[in-house]
Amino acid sequence: MKNIISSYIQTQTMLLSVAAALGLGFVSCGGEKRAAAELTLSSDSVPKSVKEFVTAVLEEDSVRFSAIVSYPLQRPYPLENIETPEKMKSYYPLIVDDSLRNIVKNAGPEKWKKEGWKGWSLDTGKYVWIDETVYDIPYLSANEKKERNRLIKEEMESIYPSMREGWTPEACMIQPEDSTVYRIDRSLKSDRNGEKEYRLAIYPHTVPLDSIPEATLTGNRIEEGTEMNIVYTFISPGMTVYYFPENDEMSADEGIVSITEKGNPEVTRPVKKTYWRKLDRRKMGNHKRNMR
Repeated sequence: MKNIISSYIQTQTMLLSVAAALGLGFVSCGGEKRAAAELTLSSDSVPKSVKEFVTAVLEEDSVRFSAIVSYPLQRPYPLENIETPEKMKSYYPLIVDDSLRNIVKNAGPEKWKKEGWKGWSLDTGKYVWIDETVYDIPYLSANEKKERNRLIKEEMESIYPSMREGWTPEACMIQPEDSTVYRIDRSLKSDRNGEKEYRLAIYPHTVPLDSIPEATLTGNRIEEGTEMNIVYTFISPGMTVYYFPENDEMSADEGIVSITEKGNPEVTRPVKKTYWRKLDRRKMGNHKRNMR
């Protein structure tokens, strides 16, 4: 009987020891995770701009966060770009959700990398890019994705029915000179090389936006040079159109459209980036008034 009791006690003691060891392991693991961001903040290899970002996120400080962002902060179309610190303060809870906060919290200095002229990134650019300021946040929160999907659905339902299926909105521009509207859609399918096809629809001021566009061209998007400048190229039998959304001599909401029609010289036009849903779909004369 004593042997049985002694064996039982030894067994229970062993189980308690294992449980305690596992518990300590979990605490240690949790402690390491909690300490990851602290290691980043104390690291000599991480620049001040990264540490300011980490601190603002950990402290959930929207004011501090808005002060370290470069504006406008791009959001994927048809979400609107964040233009000012004041707008960022109100947008902050949407863009910095619990998921991003936990990612920053659990990121030690080894997760932050210097990527040449592009600055510093978290997890190879998956979440944020920082130089002197935060200039890009590729991460989309769950609520941002939900809102973007809603806007996409709304926008695609507003264009001519035969143009809806298999496409999603990419960009929208308006020509201040004559209110011509250009919209770019991206195919939901990839070609055999895994590349996406793009479609350009052109609406002169005489063509309502809910009707068939005057011209429709297909093409692609490429990134040129060491700075990876984006160029959209669209080609049809009688016309070639290039769209340059970025230009060092223009502001962030401006771009250039270059058009060559068969038998005519090239024509270059400045365009303003805008949002399709903000344009008057019936009266093209109202475009300038509704444009931001």
